[in-house]
Amino acid sequence: MKRGALLAVFTAVILMLSFTTYSAAELAVSDMEFAGKPFNEGDDGRVQRVLLRDHDVNSDNVVLTKLTVENLGSATNDEIAWVKVELEVNGRAITLVESEGFPISLVLLSLPLDQRTIPDDASAMLTIYVGIGNKIVDGHTIQTQVDIRYSEGGEGGEALAKDRYPEVVSRTENLSTGLNADLEGGILNPGDELPVMQIQLADPPDSNFWGLQVTEARVMGPTLVQWILGTDTQKIPIAPGQSVVLDEPILAAFDEGAGTITLWASIPVDASIPSPITVQPQLDLTVAEGESRTNFTFSDTTPDTIVRGGFEELQASISQGGTILSAPQEGLPTQSSLCAIMTGTALGSAFKIWSCAAWERCAASYRTWRSRTAKAT
Repeated sequence: MKRGALLAVFTAVILMLSFTTYSAAELAVSDMEFAGKPFNEGDDGRVQRVLLRDHDVNSDNVVLTKLTVENLGSATNDEIAWVKVELEVNGRAITLVESEGFPISLVLLSLPLDQRTIPDDASAMLTIYVGIGNKIVDGHTIQTQVDIRYSEGGEGGEALAKDRYPEVVSRTENLSTGLNADLEGGILNPGDELPVMQIQLADPPDSNFWGLQVTEARVMGPTLVQWILGTDTQKIPIAPGQSVVLDEPILAAFDEGAGTITLWASIPVDASIPSPITVQPQLDLTVAEGESRTNFTFSDTTPDTIVRGGFEELQASISQGGTILSAPQEGLPTQSSLCAIMTGTALGSAFKIWSCAAWERCAASYRTWRSRTAKAT
C-alpha cells in the first residue's frame, strides 16, 4: 500500500476516535402532540407533554439549568388561574415551578441536583398544566412553547419544543339546549298530570368530568297549576312564580352526554275553572357543570288548555226535518232505563266513563227542549 493511502487511513481513524471521545452533548426533545378537549371556566388539565431523552455516546448525565415557558395562543393571563410545570424521571414526579400565568422564566440552579437530572441514556417527561379562570373569552387558545437549557459533562445545549395542537377555552353557555318540538299541546281536566314542556340538554366534549345538573328553577305560569320539574326518576315540586334553589340538584346529563328535563302540570281535582285557562309557561333554569353556572330561559311554544270536567263538546244534528206533534214526557228514557239499556250493549264500557249525574243533566235538557219545541208547534 502506498504511503499516501496509509496516511489517509490513519488520519480517518484518529478523527473517528476523537469524535467518539469528545462528541457534543445532545438532548433529544420531542413534543408528544397532546391534543386536549376544550376548557370551560374553572377547568384544569395538561396542555403539553415533552419527551426529553439523552441521546449520545458519552456517559454523562443531563442536568437542566434553565426553563422558559410561554403561551403563543390568544388567551391572556386574565383567563389563566395558574400554570404548573412537572418533570417525571424514573417514575418520580417533581414540580419544577408553579406560576400565576405566562411567561415563565426559571433558572433551575437553585433546585437540588437530583430534581433536575436525567440519567445518562435515560428519558424524562416534562408536562405543563394550566388552571382556567372564571372570566374567559370563548374561542381563545393556549399553545405553549418550552425552551430548555442544559449541561452534560463539560458541554451544554439548548432545545425547543412547541405544542403542535393548541387547546381552546369555551364558555359553558355553549351547552347544547332545545325544546322538544314533538310534545304537542292538549286539554287538561281537574285531576290530570301531563308533561307540558321538555328541555333537551347536552354537554359537548370538554376537559372536565362533570355532568350537567339543574340547581335552580323558576316557572312563570297559572298559579292554579301545581308544577313539577325533573326526570322520570327524579321529580321536584316548583312553586309558581318563585325562584327555587334545589336542595337536591336534578341530574340532567352525564359528562359529554345528553338528557331531558320535563315540566309537568298537575291540576288539582277540586280546582275551580269557570272558563278555559291557557297553560303556556316560561321556565328559567340554572345549569351547573362543576363550579360553573349558566342561566337559560325557555318559553312553551305549544300551549295547553285547562277546562272543566265532563263533556268537552256536545253536538246535535237532525238528519231529516219534520213536525213534532206531541212529546209525551212519559215516553222519555229515565236514568235507570238508560243505565239498563247501555249496560247490555257494546257501548257499555264507554258508558261507564260518564257519571250518572251527567246523564241526568243531559236527559233533563232533552226533555226541556222537546217540551219547548212541542209548544212552539
